[in-house]
Amino acid sequence: MTVYNNPFHSGHVYLRIGEHEADGIRPPQFEKLLAEYRRPLQAMVSSNDRGTVDLLVKSGFILKRRCFECSFSASDLLFPPEAEAKPLTETARGSRDYPECSKLMYAYYRDTHEPVNPVTASESEFRETLPASAVYTKAEGIVEAAAFIEGNEIAYVCSRALDRFSDFARSLLAYLFSRYETVSFEADDTDPAATMLRNMFSSANEASWDTYVKYP
Repeated sequence: MTVYNNPFHSGHVYLRIGEHEADGIRPPQFEKLLAEYRRPLQAMVSSNDRGTVDLLVKSGFILKRRCFECSFSASDLLFPPEAEAKPLTETARGSRDYPECSKLMYAYYRDTHEPVNPVTASESEFRETLPASAVYTKAEGIVEAAAFIEGNEIAYVCSRALDRFSDFARSLLAYLFSRYETVSFEADDTDPAATMLRNMFSSANEASWDTYVKYP
């Protein structure tokens, strides 16, 4: 078991529990770590790793989030990829609207991570980790939804109007499938925009990872 810190979420102490390590760990070890660090403990584990999941639950950890690893082709969509698609505007780091997109992304990321592990990175620190390319839509002159992309990967999505996000998601998928055969992204069940995106596919064979937290 490895103990480490995440500077973007420094309020928790992170644990990496390797495959087959669970049999050698006992609940009192987590209590010692809580006493030493005086911060919540956080661990991510494959949903299929029942040994580690059982250890964490028995030790007082709480399931806080499930993350789905998604990779789909257009044939997995529940609707034609071009259906009701609207043009998206492209931007890149250094372009005029990129800072507005990144500002919305930071606010959305902060809000969706608050229930699990609050963000401790500044907006400028967060912006440096974003992909250099994004696509977005505006409403009344303000960025309403954006996606940061790297090739066929959707790294992040955000929206200030979730009731209209499905329109943006359809356009985003049409945009990407016109360029690539597959699209990949991660979808946390605590992220309503990413979940809406995931629900546009038949998703029977996804891998998933669970985040558990133990509080002092």
